[in-house]
Amino acid sequence: MSDEHELFHIGVLRKSGRYPWGSGKTPNQRSRDFLSNYDSLRKQGLSDTEIAKGWGISTTQLRDSRSIANNELKKANHTQAMRLKDKGLSNVAAAEKMGIPESTFRSLIKDETKERLDMIDTTANMLKDNMKDGYLDIGEGTENWIGVSKEKLRTAVSKLENEGYNVYKFDSPQLGTNEKTKYKVLAPPKATFKEVVNNKDKIYLVNDRTDDNGRTFYGLQPPKNVSSKRIAIKYGEDGGADQDGIIELRPGVKDLSLGKSRYAQVRIAVDGTHYIKGVAIYSDDLPPGVDIRFNTNKPKGGSKVSYLKEMKPDPINPFGATIKLGGQKGALNIISEEGDWYKWSSKLSSQMLSKQKPELAKSQLKLSYDIK
Repeated sequence: MSDEHELFHIGVLRKSGRYPWGSGKTPNQRSRDFLSNYDSLRKQGLSDTEIAKGWGISTTQLRDSRSIANNELKKANHTQAMRLKDKGLSNVAAAEKMGIPESTFRSLIKDETKERLDMIDTTANMLKDNMKDGYLDIGEGTENWIGVSKEKLRTAVSKLENEGYNVYKFDSPQLGTNEKTKYKVLAPPKATFKEVVNNKDKIYLVNDRTDDNGRTFYGLQPPKNVSSKRIAIKYGEDGGADQDGIIELRPGVKDLSLGKSRYAQVRIAVDGTHYIKGVAIYSDDLPPGVDIRFNTNKPKGGSKVSYLKEMKPDPINPFGATIKLGGQKGALNIISEEGDWYKWSSKLSSQMLSKQKPELAKSQLKLSYDIK
């Protein structure tokens, strides 16, 4: 490693050099230079560990930088291939112009190729969008929570670090125990380590989730309201006290379907001002014209909505509760449903579960109690 100073001068993707990434005379010049220098060092017999040490980074950062550079070059090649195709060149002529095999050119112009190459950018942009009001927990189990591979999440985070975002790691004592919760937090460029540690209440879990490995993400949408005319109240003196908090639903009503579940902890928005909170089950004895019956231990008196909760001033989540990702089904906003707790306990790490809001544990206990 006699040319160590030259290796440092070459730099890597991570905030390397004094010019913005991709600002060279040719598109993706730095990606090409980075990969060219990496390949040259490998041909000289240097290992990844030695190259990473010479560039002053970890082997994980080296792998991530290679992934990002390769992805950027593939996207550039896809764009060039599409331009040549739009000009009317045949596959053979376009491939010859690009200096690649014709079979490689055919792969480049496939629609799914661009989708696959965009996944890292899509994941990185999703993380940015989730960071608008604070910082983002990206610790152990996050990849399972949002539905992407660990490598894809790590590469997306590395891409954001290249753009100036920060990743901070620290431990925080758990109240009442001798254990500590480990945090790995993604923060905006100007956020300092001290600011993040002193504002742990602003560290949020990723709100979005993907069902297609990062092609598209979805999060919470404004809740759909039901009219109070569809609701009946079962008061304490009429037997409501025996089922306090139980929400009875008419079976077969499209916007009130529990899907495959028999019961769920839900929130239902009413008239745009209030909401029903409780455990939803199906009931076959609702009176005509009533789709929802809410049981309460309170005595009769007052308007129908006076027995409901007032919405909070949040157009997306006015319930002040953690809505299950993908849990907005018609007018039902599901906190948890049959089988969730057992699935989470086996698929999500204790570190992830320990960071859930206390309301989640309370709702799980209440759900178990009500069902018993």
